[in-house]
Amino acid sequence: MNNTLIVTPCRIEFDTSFGFIKDRGYDYKHRKEGDSEVVQLKDHGLSLAMGGHGKVNFAIKSQAYIHMLSGIDLLICAGAAGGLSKKVDIQDILICEETIEHDYIERFVPAPPPSFKICQTFLSKGREQLGNTVKYGRIASGDEDVIC
Repeated sequence: MNNTLIVTPCRIEFDTSFGFIKDRGYDYKHRKEGDSEVVQLKDHGLSLAMGGHGKVNFAIKSQAYIHMLSGIDLLICAGAAGGLSKKVDIQDILICEETIEHDYIERFVPAPPPSFKICQTFLSKGREQLGNTVKYGRIASGDEDVIC
């Protein structure tokens, strides 16, 4: 069985996801250690955790959860975000194919902003299992807020 860890950045996203689990009567174990909080769905190979704000903090917390929960095969970063495309509506689920740093400033050598493609193995599995029930595309990531 695959062991998947879903990590959300904010409390409201974590609480909403946890509420979904509780409301549907899933059997779960809730662990809280300091500012680390994990919900594990028994018999589903799925865990939910809160990563916190900022990429570095989120990465450090995610790594700590991977060590805490042995055997994680897939980590999903999940949360709400603003949209820069008219093709995505409120409450759409977007599976990221590639992330692009929108606020990257190269001061010495002009270059396109860094981008990172998602693991094709997991992307293919997602397409098989989810098909057209979700949308696929790029996600802009950065350290600055974008307000349209």
